[in-house]
This record gives sequence, C-alpha cells and structure tokens, in this order.
Amino acid sequence: MVSVITQVQYFLWTVAIGLAIAFAFDFYRALRAEFRPPRWIGHAGDFTFWVLATIIGYFALLKINWGEVRLYVLLGIGLGALVYYAVGSRTVFKLWLQIFDICRRIIFTSWRIALFPFKILKRILKIPLGLLTLLLYKLNGIIKKFTKLLRGLATVPKRLWRILKKRKS
Repeated sequence: MVSVITQVQYFLWTVAIGLAIAFAFDFYRALRAEFRPPRWIGHAGDFTFWVLATIIGYFALLKINWGEVRLYVLLGIGLGALVYYAVGSRTVFKLWLQIFDICRRIIFTSWRIALFPFKILKRILKIPLGLLTLLLYKLNGIIKKFTKLLRGLATVPKRLWRILKKRKS
C-alpha cells in the first residue's frame, strides 16, 4: 500500500509532466507558426509529437511511480497542462517566436557575412571578365570568318581540277 504522502508526490510529479508536455507543445506550435508547413506535414508532425509525448510521458511515469496509471495520474497531467495554458502559454509562445526570429536573423546575417568576400570578388572581376568575354566574342567572329574563307579556298583547287579536266577531254 502506497502512503498518501507518496501519492501526493506522485500527483505533483504528474502535474510537472503535464507542464513539460504543454511547454513542449508550445515549442511545436511556434515551429509550425514559423515555418508554416503544408497541411499533410502538419498532420504528420502532430501525430509524431503526440506519439513522442506519450512515450516520454510513459517513461517518466515508469521512473516516478513504476508506470502505474491511476485517475490522479491522468488528472495531474491534465491539471499541469491546464495550468500551463492558463498561466504562461501566451508568453512562452511569443518568447519562442522571438527566439526563432533572432535565430533567423543570426543565420541570415551569418550568410551575408560569409558571402561578402564573394560579392567583392565579383565586383572586382566584373570589368576584366567582361572585357575578356567581349574579346573572346569578337575573336570567335574573326575565327568564324577565317574558317569560312579557308573552306572557300579549299574548294578552289577542286573547281580548278574539274575545269582543267573538262578542257582536256
């Protein structure tokens, strides 16, 4: 037989589990609000979250009270989630969104800093590479005209040979 004091401790632990699950759910909600996944990914994410929350809750109950699920355990988890949503959910949700915004800004700024030397290199090489491209374009035109001329000259001996052959016959 488990004493009443031990059951109260178990109850308080289950309230803490409810608070933790609700806190994790706010994190998940903020992730969904931030990334706005397609509907089917949202459903798959919901399913995955609740499966993970159930498994983690089960192992927490296993550690705390040998996995016994009694009415006060379910009430404690529900009460913990209810208290969390009544007291701190809005604040924590906004805090998660601010944290994600700060992370996004840090990543964006880091990306811009990492690309900065390449932008400078692009600006430095733009004029010489542009001139080189123009030169190669003009050179290509000259080479095309020259090869056309050579092809025309290559057909001259054949024509002469035919003309000379016709005159001899």
